[in-house]
Amino acid sequence: MMINRKLYQGSFTKDNTPSWHCPTCNSGILSVDEKQFISEHTASTKAMLKEDWFDPVDMAELTYAALLTCTNPKCLETVTNLGSGFVEQEYDEHDWSYVNYYKPEFFFHLYKYFKFPTIHLKTFKKQSHLHFH
Repeated sequence: MMINRKLYQGSFTKDNTPSWHCPTCNSGILSVDEKQFISEHTASTKAMLKEDWFDPVDMAELTYAALLTCTNPKCLETVTNLGSGFVEQEYDEHDWSYVNYYKPEFFFHLYKYFKFPTIHLKTFKKQSHLHFH
């Protein structure tokens, strides 16, 4: 299966996550449970929050951690996702609001970028996966 790198290079909101494929079964999609998604301002952002000159769009930095679950009922793998975030101002039907965007930087369980024959190259497979940790 080819990996769509654009899914991992862009940003997302909690309400609109990319369709990341499960690294274990390659058929399910990883879903985010809102209870398993934690986002916080970085220490430097927390230090500036109460300042009159603070502008969230230009200055806010976020960090997040999320547990993702495979939607395939035969798999149900749990994948850890960590990353950074930023704030944008957007207009909805009635008013302007601030929206948090997140950029994935780390996944565990690792995606397997290469397919190996099941009988051959077991040593090479183990060694190659060590380099992606």
